[in-house]
Amino acid sequence: MNVKTPACAVLLLSLALLGAAPLRAQLNEEWTASSGTWAGAKDIVVAGADADWRSLWARAGGAAPAPAVDFKRYLVTGVFFDGGYSLHRQPREALLPAPRAAKDGEDKGWDFSLSFGPGRTIYMPTDIRVKTSDMDVVFKHVEIRERHSMEYYDFTTNPQPLRALDEPTNAFRLTAENKRHGYTVYLQLFHPKFLVSAPGLNENVTAVGTVQGKAVDGPLDINTVFPKYQLTYGLVNISAGAEKVIPLVSGKAGSLVYAPGVSGGVFIGSSDAVLRDPAEANTLKEFRAQHLKPIGASVSLTNRLTYAIPGERVNLSLTHTLTGGELDYGILDGTAHQNLSYQNLNVAVGVKLYKTKRKKKVIADL
Repeated sequence: MNVKTPACAVLLLSLALLGAAPLRAQLNEEWTASSGTWAGAKDIVVAGADADWRSLWARAGGAAPAPAVDFKRYLVTGVFFDGGYSLHRQPREALLPAPRAAKDGEDKGWDFSLSFGPGRTIYMPTDIRVKTSDMDVVFKHVEIRERHSMEYYDFTTNPQPLRALDEPTNAFRLTAENKRHGYTVYLQLFHPKFLVSAPGLNENVTAVGTVQGKAVDGPLDINTVFPKYQLTYGLVNISAGAEKVIPLVSGKAGSLVYAPGVSGGVFIGSSDAVLRDPAEANTLKEFRAQHLKPIGASVSLTNRLTYAIPGERVNLSLTHTLTGGELDYGILDGTAHQNLSYQNLNVAVGVKLYKTKRKKKVIADL
């Protein structure tokens, strides 16, 4: 194979300076040269394996078969120029540069970290199909209102500080980052919280179907049917994803990286609803499922900015997530179907849990 490296350039220069012996189809034991000049040297070919050596020997017009060479110990160099050639066998260490040890951080393993933080969410409107013994109706273009519960982070008024881990729209994330190749894989738990019915919410949506035995096809106040309709009873999105890590800034003050990614997830939870009894306006039927189970799936695109302090033991991240999802869940004595698509902006603090040992490798420059 043709090799154009600094080592070969040195050989070519040496030939030009030292000159050469008369050409002959033979294999020299070592690199030798004598008085005279090499005119028009054009190509250097280095053979490091039997197949390469046979090709080089044939090109030089050597008699078959090619002499045996122990390529664990030697390399053969062929020099071709105007009107001639020369073949040379040399110890490998004479041609290959001295190996060097990898620098600190050059060959890196996996870093594991855990992050946690709250976010704010914008939910996209959706159609909701509800089918129970009392109704079979589609509510169209239903607005979904965020219930972020950020007040639990006010520890001056919150007598139960640990509820800040559960009540707000938090995200918990376990990340494994391959520092050498620049990518991450992660597992995330996100707790979306929202309302479908509330004062001033969905008071004029289009309903098509039957509600409590009556046909509907027009504007309807969902609150007259469901004084309470939410999916916050244990609802979580568990997703697995991967990111490409792109370094932006690194210095004594720390580092900043940008990481676009993609993930797929599953929704686990159930509904919490109250139905107004059509016969008794003040009588309500409440339904809350007792068992959490998978109720939907999602796909997300993420964009993350992360600043890490020197040493990367602690970091601060800002992550934007665009999610498209679909839900099928039980409600009252029937079922409901809806999309659940949203944008979330999350702020999280992360800590490094474990760093794999970095092995020193011998790396050759050739």
